[in-house]
Amino acid sequence: VFQVTDHPETVRRQRVADQIRGAIGAATSMTVGHAVAIGTPGHAHMFSLGPDQTAYRTILSSGARRSPWQLVGEQLSGPLTVLGSESGSIDVFAGGKDGLLLHGRLEQPENPDAKPVWQSLGEIRNHDVLAIRSRDGSAHLFGFDRSRAICHLMLDPSSANAVRASGWQTLGGSFTGSLSVTPQEDRFHVFVSDADRGVFYRQWTPSHPDRSNTDWLLLKGFKGPVSSKLGEDGSVFVVGFQSGNPSCFKVLSSPHGWGNDNWIAIPEPNTKTPRPR
Repeated sequence: VFQVTDHPETVRRQRVADQIRGAIGAATSMTVGHAVAIGTPGHAHMFSLGPDQTAYRTILSSGARRSPWQLVGEQLSGPLTVLGSESGSIDVFAGGKDGLLLHGRLEQPENPDAKPVWQSLGEIRNHDVLAIRSRDGSAHLFGFDRSRAICHLMLDPSSANAVRASGWQTLGGSFTGSLSVTPQEDRFHVFVSDADRGVFYRQWTPSHPDRSNTDWLLLKGFKGPVSSKLGEDGSVFVVGFQSGNPSCFKVLSSPHGWGNDNWIAIPEPNTKTPRPR
């Protein structure tokens, strides 16, 4: 139960929660929307936006014990993005003033009183960034810049007081849509779903951006959100979704590439396929 007692929305939601609790025996209420959670060994950490552009954190540990909600940031517009690491630290990203993207790192997140030191990562159009951890521990951010081009930023896996950012690099293009990124060795497979034109793809190698000689390729035949994943054989699978359900897919396999332009349809769960004799 997340309560900020002096917020009028809390009073209303608590009243509704009490009515639900009387009917079913249990209820959970939250004052302000958008929450995100991430796990570390033996703990779960939940971050939530609070009233007046604040952010809070609570820790769930074994035995269903929960720490009180603690303030971890102010003047944050959201949304929140969190990223774990093998070392146990947690990186938190959120929008700040004047379109800036802010970053804070929790080196000892199991300490309920720990607070991140917030630093600016520069201006970005959409604060709902996609965060990925690479094999060396670096954090990689993908988002949209002011020209609607895809941009990339890398953060070194250093201490909270010495986080070094590489500076935003552009992958080019101009899109309106959502991102899906899959890492493979030293490069990334980047997909962007443009609602009007379709799904675009390119490879990106942050360590050698000048050698990223691939340009955006339109994967014709499907318009909608996609999700990508790396297969055990090194192939990249990309699945297209319609109305929340997987509807088709394509496979990028080396050295054969994407093959033909057609997407392979995925039968609906209730579709019966004839059995071969």
